[in-house]
This record gives sequence, structure tokens and C-alpha cells, in this order.
Amino acid sequence: INIIREDNISSLLVNRAFAQPSKHQDALHPISLCEFTTNEKNTKSLKDVKLLTNISKTHNSYYNNSLFLAIMELINKLIPEDELYLLFNPLKTILELLENGFDAKSLFILFLSKVLTIYGQSMNVKTCTLCGCKNDIIGASINDGGFICKSCFDNNNHIKLEKRELDILKFAFLATPKDYERFI
Repeated sequence: INIIREDNISSLLVNRAFAQPSKHQDALHPISLCEFTTNEKNTKSLKDVKLLTNISKTHNSYYNNSLFLAIMELINKLIPEDELYLLFNPLKTILELLENGFDAKSLFILFLSKVLTIYGQSMNVKTCTLCGCKNDIIGASINDGGFICKSCFDNNNHIKLEKRELDILKFAFLATPKDYERFI
């Protein structure tokens, strides 16, 4: 199995992983937070695994399952395998917050913004992307790359947003995984 760690990706040999029942079955779930113990003589061979949490333990619901599928699709289609470790902290935080009952849709928005930011597709959410003004922000533009102020706003090219929507976008692109709890 491949394991995403905070600093890299590791592979472990798992004997009889697909046997029924398998004591290592928890390690096979695609999005799980586990504690691994390796064999002393062969550190690439799994001795034991302790499941801390996974997406299926987090109040199994339609939204949580949808979140799981959306995250897996995003990871499989967009993230190169050698860079998966960059997502360790956001994924760990999402699992922990889901287990505590936080809203799956909001967590997905935060996760998506982190993925976009990691790959250089962030939005300018601090000032007007056209003139640099910090006041009177009333909308956003994907084409222009961020927030738009009242004097630069054009109904044909920009999306007008409510203050709450602007705040959510701003938080999503500026937050670290430790900040997620404040958002929910």
C-alpha cells in the first residue's frame, strides 16, 4: 500500500491484506488516518495498523460520501502521485472535523481552495485585482483572478457577491488547515 505522510510518500508490504478477515483491512480504505507499526527487521513490512479515523466512520451520510467521492476524483485526476504528501495536513484536518460533525460541503470548499493554492491557482482575495483598492469590494472575477471593487465592477464581466460570500472566499483561500474550525 502507498501511504501519504506529512513529509513524503511511503510504500509498505501488507501480507494477506485482502484476506477475509484481515487485521490490516483499515489501512486499505482510501482516505484513512492510521497509525502504522512496521516489523523491526524489515521496516517496509507492515506489522500492525491502528485506525484513528476514516471517511466512513465520520457520521456516514450522503454529504460525507459525496465529499469522499469528490476528494478522490480531485486527487486521482489532478494531483501527481509524488506530490500527494502536500495534501496530508488538509486531509487529516478534514477527517478530524468530519468526525466531530462539521459540514462536509464547507470542508470540501476549503480543501478545493487548498489544492488550487498549492498548484498556483489562488485568487487575489485581499484587494481589488484590477486597481489594488482594499475597500468597497463587491464581487469577484475568475478571469481577472480575484476580488473586484465597486469602481472597477462591470456587470458583463464580473460576479456580484454578498458580503458573506466574499468572506467565505477570502477565508477559504487564506486559511490554513488549523483555521478550518473557525470557518465552520
